[in-house]
Formats: sequence, structure tokens, C-alpha cells
Amino acid sequence: MKKLSFKKKSVNDEIAINTPRPVKDRSIKHIFKMNFLPITFLIYSAIIIVVVLLFMSGLPEPSNVPNGHSVDSNIWSAQELSEDIVSEGIDSSLLYKSLSDGDAIVIKDTITDISYNQNTDNTTVKFGNVVGYVGDLVFEGDLTSLYATGVQVQVSVTIKLKTFTLEPPDVLSEISYNLEIFEKQWGGKEYFVEKMATSLKGLKPLPQSSITLA
Repeated sequence: MKKLSFKKKSVNDEIAINTPRPVKDRSIKHIFKMNFLPITFLIYSAIIIVVVLLFMSGLPEPSNVPNGHSVDSNIWSAQELSEDIVSEGIDSSLLYKSLSDGDAIVIKDTITDISYNQNTDNTTVKFGNVVGYVGDLVFEGDLTSLYATGVQVQVSVTIKLKTFTLEPPDVLSEISYNLEIFEKQWGGKEYFVEKMATSLKGLKPLPQSSITLA
């Protein structure tokens, strides 16, 4: 007769038998959460992208202004302004890279030389080693009792574009001018013709009200 054998149940078998199987969560809340999780992810991603784009659009664009000069500032040193000129040296052309007609700026710098011309009743103010149009600013009257070498001043000016043509007999041959000058330097076409051969080169001296202590 064959003997019957009985296998003793282990502790693991008891746990496997007595542990209930996990029941899938079929509630409406669970189904809603699982179905809309990808949509929520997409919404948050879109919001992040929009925020990044808005931030980047608010950053200032690269500018050609001289090194050290802020694009948001209207204050220039004489050297910076001189370096911004793109066509000085040609009498009929004077333009800026970063400035245009109507721009109001302040030239803030230290006087390195100041002299009064009694014959013309004008004062010439120099800044550093700057030469040319910006380096020698001419003002009406005698300013030597108000300003001296080593004093920091600021000159308030507005850029003005003047485009005109001179013909004989005013000039030997026709010349077309394209000038971005300081607005208060312009005295009209006739004045320009009258003074173009002088040190003022056709421009008026700036009024004393244009310059103040910095």
C-alpha cells in the first residue's frame, strides 16, 4: 500500500494565501487623474516656455555704443561721443552710429583746457585728447570766470540732422551736406555759408545755458 505524504506548509505559503490581491482603483477620481496627467504636464511646460520667452524678449539687444557706455543712458563722455562718429573728416558729412535726429544727450566730462577769444567773444572748451567736432566745443561769451581746467561739467544738447546742398557762387562746385549736429549750433543756411570758412565751420556757438557744473 502506498503511503500518503503530507507537505508541511511554510510561513511564506501562509502569507501568500492570506494576502489579498491588489484591487485596481477604478474610482472616477483615479481615472480622471490618470487621463489628465499628460495634459497637466503639457500645460506646465507651455507656461515655463512662455515665461522664458518673455524674459528673453526683455533683455537689451546688442548695441554698437562704445565700451563702457550704457545703451539706456543719455550721458556720454567726449571721448565716447567722438568714437561714435562714423564720418568725421569729410566737411560735408558728419553722422553717428548710435544717435539720430531728435536724441537729447548730455556730454559729461572734465575740462582740460578753456580759452576766451575776445575778437569773436567766444569761449572754447576742450576735453582730454579728443580732437575734432566734439573735442572743441565753442560757447557764446566769456566762461573763464565760471569754469576752469580740471572742473567737471555737463553740456546738454539735442542731435539735429541737417541735409542741404550748396551751389556756386557759394562754393566752387556743388556740395551736398549730411550733418548730425547739435540743434542750437544751426543758424540757417545763410549763416552756414557766411561762417563756413571760419573756425566755427558754419555753426553757431552754443549758448551758455547749455553748459553747467556736473
